[in-house]
Amino acid sequence: MFWIKTALCLFILAYPLWDLVWYALGVRKTTPWDLRAKLHRKGPFIIDVSTGPEYRLLHIPSAVNRPDLLGRKRPLPFSVHQPLVVVCSTGHRSPVAVKRLQRMGYRNVTALAWGMLGWKMARGETARGPEPR
Repeated sequence: MFWIKTALCLFILAYPLWDLVWYALGVRKTTPWDLRAKLHRKGPFIIDVSTGPEYRLLHIPSAVNRPDLLGRKRPLPFSVHQPLVVVCSTGHRSPVAVKRLQRMGYRNVTALAWGMLGWKMARGETARGPEPR
């Protein structure tokens, strides 16, 4: 029991430090509450980098699933000035994707803090099933 409590405490203490590392690397994050407010008006374009099964299980209705974004070399069909928000299931893959997009020339890119877990916590609208074509 001691080891479980110790591991849990280390995780709770390390998570904010991990966010500081991404901040130092230039990755901006947006909270789920801010994104929910932005979506009510003409908001940013949402890219979901979750795997296919994760995306089909739960996603933001206007999000486009691009799990290949982390390995993608060519530019996306978006303007480099268009606001983009990158989402994943837990918030760990999206900062990596944001860094990749920044290296490709996209400047107005943020990651959704805490991923879809945070989105559910903020009571954001969700959908299930495959991406509409």
